Amino acid sequence: MLITAYATSRGVSRPVMTTASLIAIVLELVCMPFWGALSDRIGRKPVYILGASTVLLASFPTFALVYYRVDSYIWVGLTAALAIGHSAMYGPQAAYFAEFFPTRVRASGVSFIQQIGALIGSVGTLAAGWLLALLNGAPWALAGFVALGCAITIACTAALPETAPRLGRWKDLVDSLTSGDNMEARRQRA
Repeated sequence: MLITAYATSRGVSRPVMTTASLIAIVLELVCMPFWGALSDRIGRKPVYILGASTVLLASFPTFALVYYRVDSYIWVGLTAALAIGHSAMYGPQAAYFAEFFPTRVRASGVSFIQQIGALIGSVGTLAAGWLLALLNGAPWALAGFVALGCAITIACTAALPETAPRLGRWKDLVDSLTSGDNMEARRQRA
């Protein structure tokens, strides 16, 4: 994680960052299935946007905790960014990306999306040192870069269609439950 390298350069001890990262990652592992299941119920878009919004809101406070050396609360910032924000995007991501493509090109389409994302992410990592140098080691430009990426993610996701199964769309659910054909089929199975 970029913030771990930044924190250690600011004098935060490795055990503090290891503990903070471990807490955030364990909570992320617990939260990720929840966000995936929630996206099946209410849709991929709102969950993905919630995740990006959370990371956007957490970016400046998390970097501030490191910059001002509030070592005992760094785990809180990492937990907000990872366990809530990142996992809310990563939980539904595989289904969300796959549902954009027809079956015959699904693997290629998802691979293309992931590779473009990795390319953009690696350029951001290269720019991190430059962004830190801009403000003599203050992280505000770097936090702004993360926030900008989140804002772009929110805007792009808002423009995309919802792909969740019909179960997540209330009108379709109500229509399917009240249509005569489905009622008759359920009676015959019982």
